[in-house]
This record gives sequence, structure tokens and C-alpha cells, in this order.
Amino acid sequence: GNTFIIGGGGLIHHQFSPLIEKIIHGNPKHVILWGIGTNYYLKRKDKTYPDWIDKCSLIGLRDKDSDHYLPCVSCMHSAFDKTYKIKHNIVFYTHRAKSNFYRTEMPNMNNAERNFNKVIEFLGSGKTVVTDSYHGAYWAMLLGRNVQVKAWSTKFLTLKHTPIMLEDINSPVNEICSLDSNYLTECRDLNNQFYQKALPLLN
Repeated sequence: GNTFIIGGGGLIHHQFSPLIEKIIHGNPKHVILWGIGTNYYLKRKDKTYPDWIDKCSLIGLRDKDSDHYLPCVSCMHSAFDKTYKIKHNIVFYTHRAKSNFYRTEMPNMNNAERNFNKVIEFLGSGKTVVTDSYHGAYWAMLLGRNVQVKAWSTKFLTLKHTPIMLEDINSPVNEICSLDSNYLTECRDLNNQFYQKALPLLN
């Protein structure tokens, strides 16, 4: 009889799908998907959406081409209300498990850091953010920074704005990622609209 909200990250993945299916098969009152997305290795052939998505009461997917587009709700955090002074031409924000980063002489941080304000301040300190973390790219875009990505999963291809794609995270290029200055506002508006749809299901 409970309502489940399932959100955050690339949960459309072979590791997580069985767990979500188990929740759905328990016949909850409602299942709400809040900003989840695909997360398949780039070389994988089967990249389809699982059937369990259509069994949910309310669907929000962070993938830009989805009929249920909803960017990650982390955009609502108050850290994005601040203005950050650019201190470095380039900063590197890396995935603690997936990265091949070695440029430790450059300003860098990995996603093991759990202080959200500290992470956003770091990303905001760079004119260009080079990353192999999905959220590193997303948060840097919310800040209006130039974003360059070493992609290893389909999730990087589903961002609303396509970042500059790198062959090697250690070798940024002199290119500019084209961003929409209203991106943060758009992401927040979509999440506020989704929140209004979710509220009746929680009562």
C-alpha cells in the first residue's frame, strides 16, 4: 500500500532493474520514477528501455529524447543560487571508479567527495570542467561552464546539451560547449511541475 519514489542516477541498468522490478511486483500503491536514466556501456548493442517503466504511475526520465523528460532533481539545491568566481582555466572532476585520470598537477576532485557545496564550488572555480562523471557534467552545465567529457556510458549522450567529447580525459581541447543560459531555470521549472503531479499520489 506504500508509494515509492525511485530517483537519482543511471538506474536503467542491468544491475538495478531486477531490484526495481521487485518493488513493482510487490504491488505498491504507486511507483514514481524521478529523473532516472539509461546507463549502458557504449559498446552494448541492446540499449532499449525495460518494460517495467510503463508499469509506473508517474514517469520522469533524465534522457533528453524521452517523452517523459525530467532532468535530475539535484538542480534544486541552493548551491546553484550562488555565483562562483572562476579561479582556474581548467579543472578536472573524475569518477572515483571509472576514471583513467592522471593529471594530478592540475586542480582536480573526484566524486568520492560527499560535501555537495564543496563540489559545486570546485566546479564553479573552473572556466572549463573536464569530467568522466555524469553529474560532474550536469552540474557544470547548470553553472554555465564549458564542459568536456570522456564518455564511457550512454548516459553522457542523453544530457540536454551535448558536451565536447574527448578521447582521453587527460587531454582537453580548445573547443566550447554550447549552453543555454536558461538551463538551470528550465531544469528547476520541470522539476517543480513534476512535483505538482507527484503530490496527489502521495496523499
